[in-house]
Amino acid sequence: MSRTFPEYIEIKAPLPRPGARIYVQRISRISFFILMWPFPTEDQFGIMYGWSSSEKPPIENYKYNPEHEKNDLSHDGCLFRIMRTINNAGGKTDRFWVFEDAMGVAFKRTLQEFSKPGDTEIQTLERSVNEGLSYMMSSYRETAVEKLIPKIPILIKDSMMCLQETVIPYFQKIKELKSQDAT
Repeated sequence: MSRTFPEYIEIKAPLPRPGARIYVQRISRISFFILMWPFPTEDQFGIMYGWSSSEKPPIENYKYNPEHEKNDLSHDGCLFRIMRTINNAGGKTDRFWVFEDAMGVAFKRTLQEFSKPGDTEIQTLERSVNEGLSYMMSSYRETAVEKLIPKIPILIKDSMMCLQETVIPYFQKIKELKSQDAT
């Protein structure tokens, strides 16, 4: 983070998750925050971003407030999660950078083992449940850390590109709106 965005400095602040890191850039009357948070029980991390009119991270403002959607900048700040679209209907979920998806690997392995020509995924899944899903799931072993470490630079680079393409332009827009609001 500090190499890609040197203007953001890591700060010590109350954190919503163990192992999280908060970075801040302060510009006159506004502070921009990037929060990177790992999942302690899974091999993945997520990113949150936000701004505040004070020097405090907007973690306590992380509750949905419809007033914030009206472009009203009179409140103290906002905090958002980076999201991704998951279906054609516009459904969204958090975007995570995943080192290894244990369930996904086990599921793909199960599909390979039990699929037959012409099957739909549901038919294959039904067959696997009837013929030994528990056996397939029990044979899955976690990937050794040594195999996951080479993935770290790739995921970090991708997360930095995501910040550059989505979060930094948002921060620029907030900066412009706040400077107009001050005049």
